[in-house]
Amino acid sequence: IKDGRSPGVTGILFDAPAATFHQDNAYTDFPLHGLWKVGDDLTFGTNLFVSANYGYYNTGFILDPVGGLDMQAGRNFITATSYGSVSQGLNVRPQKVFNVNAQSFKSMKGASHDVKFGVGYRTTDAIAGTLWPGNGILANERANNLQAQVFREGRGGNRANYLNFYVGDTIAMNRVTVDVGVRFDRQDGEALPSETLANPAFPSVVPGIVFAGYKTPFTWNNFSPRAGVTYALDTDRRTVARASFSRYAGQLNTGTVGVLNPSSTAGSASYRWVDTNGDHFAQASEVNLNEFITAAGGFNPANPTAVTSANILDPDLKAPRTTS
Repeated sequence: IKDGRSPGVTGILFDAPAATFHQDNAYTDFPLHGLWKVGDDLTFGTNLFVSANYGYYNTGFILDPVGGLDMQAGRNFITATSYGSVSQGLNVRPQKVFNVNAQSFKSMKGASHDVKFGVGYRTTDAIAGTLWPGNGILANERANNLQAQVFREGRGGNRANYLNFYVGDTIAMNRVTVDVGVRFDRQDGEALPSETLANPAFPSVVPGIVFAGYKTPFTWNNFSPRAGVTYALDTDRRTVARASFSRYAGQLNTGTVGVLNPSSTAGSASYRWVDTNGDHFAQASEVNLNEFITAAGGFNPANPTAVTSANILDPDLKAPRTTS
């Protein structure tokens, strides 16, 4: 969409799945979805060009059960049959990007200079959620082994932050062209605060959690120098010789940031179950809480509201680097 009153200022929108969160056992829409972008280009004098833009991109997908969230959930592993509905899954990746790039052209002492420099900032969120339907209990039928898996909601997110500065110059003189530049990257992240719902049938047995979030114990600061030279071996420039050196720093991913985050996983506890009415679903009255079997998804039955993790984030973790 071009704003005719302000040439150079643009806004672009593309359709994408709406991102959602839960509210009262349902997910609600984010206010914006798709791609939104605004930018402006400016020229200063005859040799300086500056471009600035801001973008917001909310993308992702929802796995919404056809059976809805009101039905129960059951599985028979003997007959390979599923009953009722299944869990709702949420995966959202909103991003915010801000960039300012500049280019300047100069000639001095018999050489031409094409100088480029700029700054950029970006945040990337990875938000995941799992919500089981009905009473939040998955009934699992195996031969002589009926288990009721009691779930709480999983909903949490991790954010990676990226800041960079760069400057470079392309110097051309006679047969020689030299490229030199350096880039600085600063990267860190955070696990986002979250509050998840308890199991509807057994809220005191499998409660939700309140997760305060955390900052990564490390910050990556990397300089990446780059240099190259091209020499024309003949005046017609049909044959050239090239040499180059580059160093790159790896990008921090949200999976590394969230290695200690328990909130996005649907924790659960499994108990013995007797299907007294033969409907293949586990009603609360049919679950024997005195016969605990196992726990999953980071749930600790000895400390149901715990938000600790056995994983470790090394404060001395460094960015992977590549040299070529």
